[in-house]
Amino acid sequence: MGNEILGRRSSTFFKGFTEAQVQYVRDKFEVLRDDKGLLSRAKFMDAYRCSEAFATKAIKFIDFTENGQVDEYEFLCGIAALCNADFAKLTDMLFQILTGGKEKLTETNL
Repeated sequence: MGNEILGRRSSTFFKGFTEAQVQYVRDKFEVLRDDKGLLSRAKFMDAYRCSEAFATKAIKFIDFTENGQVDEYEFLCGIAALCNADFAKLTDMLFQILTGGKEKLTETNL
């Protein structure tokens, strides 16, 4: 899994983040993971009080390997991508989560 890669790359991949910030995100993942070490949709829904549809979209958004599962590495990468994006890119990424990636953000659908 990508978790082993992250252990060796965390200091360079998450440039601009302190070790404490990376650990904070890891701690959040621990709360959301299932017994197999993967992001749990049910725990995500409970922790963030969101619908199953939103949880599914959010998880799909950070499932970089597109295998239907999100491990710690993908979770950390997703958080890093959101945190490092400029405002326009961040807005577009969040819109993609909300629409399931089916629409592009335009002035007509704001």
